[in-house]
Amino acid sequence: MALLELPSNYGKIIAVNPHHVTAVQPYFGFISGKEGKQEMCVIWVARDQGTNLYVCAWTIEATMDALNAARRDDFNAFEAGFRAVARHLQVEADPTRIWAAFCEWQGKEVRA
Repeated sequence: MALLELPSNYGKIIAVNPHHVTAVQPYFGFISGKEGKQEMCVIWVARDQGTNLYVCAWTIEATMDALNAARRDDFNAFEAGFRAVARHLQVEADPTRIWAAFCEWQGKEVRA
């Protein structure tokens, strides 16, 4: 599982698990070194202790593109490993079973 590094509004890097992001909302605020309010976004990350909020210096579109790419990469790596083990064990690796195993690995409910 990969952590996705995103730029914060104060020049630091934040790292989030893309599978734990529950919402991304638009935000306008100040970025260190730039004049005026800038288009950014707030990232909501679910954790065992509650929800954390992070301000990302990217637009909502750029952030969603990065989150979705990271999620796809994680799923593709999981699927490749699942299929390799299934071939070795000579069991069927249908897409529904792979998706259910991936969701379980992420600690999420299976959604169609």
